[in-house]
Amino acid sequence: MVDEITDIQNICMDSNDAYSEVCSKLIRLCPRLVPEPLWGLNLAGVARMAPQAGIAMCNSCPETVEEVHRFWMSLDRIGKCEICSNPGNEIDENWLYLIFNKEGKLVSNILARRLRLKEFKQYKGIAYLKELRLLCVECHLAKHQGYAQVCEREQEALEHLAKVNQLSLEEAKKLVDKAFFIYRRLSEIRDWVIKIGELKGLEDELRRKVEKLLNMMYRKGFYLSGGWLYYQYPKYHEEVKPRIIHETMIILAEASKKAGTTTVGDDKWIDSLLEVVKGELESQGIRVLNHEFKLFIKYLLENEEQKRLLQSVVNYIVKGKVDRHVGIISLLLQDYVDLTGKWMVFVPTSLYPRIFRYIIDALEEAKLAYSAKITSRREDYDSRDELPIIIYVPISFATRYIVEVAEVLKRVLDEFYVSKKLFFKPDIFTAKGVYSGRVNHKPYIYVY
Repeated sequence: MVDEITDIQNICMDSNDAYSEVCSKLIRLCPRLVPEPLWGLNLAGVARMAPQAGIAMCNSCPETVEEVHRFWMSLDRIGKCEICSNPGNEIDENWLYLIFNKEGKLVSNILARRLRLKEFKQYKGIAYLKELRLLCVECHLAKHQGYAQVCEREQEALEHLAKVNQLSLEEAKKLVDKAFFIYRRLSEIRDWVIKIGELKGLEDELRRKVEKLLNMMYRKGFYLSGGWLYYQYPKYHEEVKPRIIHETMIILAEASKKAGTTTVGDDKWIDSLLEVVKGELESQGIRVLNHEFKLFIKYLLENEEQKRLLQSVVNYIVKGKVDRHVGIISLLLQDYVDLTGKWMVFVPTSLYPRIFRYIIDALEEAKLAYSAKITSRREDYDSRDELPIIIYVPISFATRYIVEVAEVLKRVLDEFYVSKKLFFKPDIFTAKGVYSGRVNHKPYIYVY
């Protein structure tokens, strides 16, 4: 099958790439958007990360990270852009994406076939790093159309893409739209293998090492973004999510029953929710901050769309339609991103990545793992005595889950003889700029 393919050089060609229909027209510069499951998995990210952070993934990872760093820093950043001949200063990774159906046959002509999204869930893919190129800032932005949209610079990126490919703005826009069409389908594929081509200056031994590292990161749920090493449990949806949804429904039902109302914005309902959550958590040694919890609910309900979303969930639950509509409730809660939060604890830098690794292993073993992160910035490990471990919780009302995760964290900290309090901060506090010392209230709602 895909991971058994040995003739990589001959198979991984531009003509077999999933974006070939777009790139055959965008000949000089083509935006091959990175499929979502592969975000944060690249040479540049590995090269920039602190080698100490690698300990969180494997014992040999720090050595590989440092070797990639030396290789990356040795690359020549002085010269002409390989696309437009302007002064270049950006090293660009040129990846190809090949997809295979369940019979192991190469799938091409995605645009012409108009394959449905669900068909791609059965496919497998190869992400192949073909080459490294020196680009100017403008060409680098035009290549990364997704990033340009996030930065609200899509018009600038589109105009430059059209210019270097000698196309009209309208023609370039149509081709970019087609690239996004392909990207959405590739993002449905959940079975990828990462391959590194024969890059100039990259010795075979290091090539094999970094290929192994990136594939391990993909399989285990690690990726790099914004100076953080993130972890996302690959089996969360099967092993963990159902219990969290169930616990949340119970808490919301109890709050509504105690309040005598199902109106989520009603003061009685908010007070009852606080009472229920407080009873569940404080009986297990977790202190609930009344004022901060109510502020959390206030922020949740400020957005009318989100308020209606939560109201819909409560309505389904209290009307006894849970069994019939558990799928809808699950989707509603999943879309309610403001419900997420995180346990945070600062630990000695010398123990930091190893403690994180033990916590992840313990959470996986207990079927509690969801998402987590530690800093990957080199300067943080050199300049700070303590660093934050952040363990995310998908829904801040899932009290039993919150307790069990906190107990795992405490147990691991005890094994390292680290005595620290844990603080639970809702993500919406971060979005609202609620930080320590900036406001008249605490930036967390639970303490353990």
